[in-house]
Amino acid sequence: MLVTYSVVGALPLGIIITSDEQTDTLRSALQMFQNALPNGAFFGCESGPAVIMTDNCDELRSALNEAWPKSTLLLCTFHILQQVWR
Repeated sequence: MLVTYSVVGALPLGIIITSDEQTDTLRSALQMFQNALPNGAFFGCESGPAVIMTDNCDELRSALNEAWPKSTLLLCTFHILQQVWR
């Protein structure tokens, strides 16, 4: 699920449903998502979103880095604490 922050909470941008979490599958899904975006998405920024927050899935982070190489990838604090707890 792709969401963005707003003053009322998270607003959905899109949902990607895949058969697996391999880098190639996620790369293809993100390309389809990018093709569906209108011109001027991300406030007209050609390079995509400025910041993307994910869990620690290497495949997802790799696919996002290829889709939007200029975006800063952050790790979700909840997922970091969950891994420490385990």
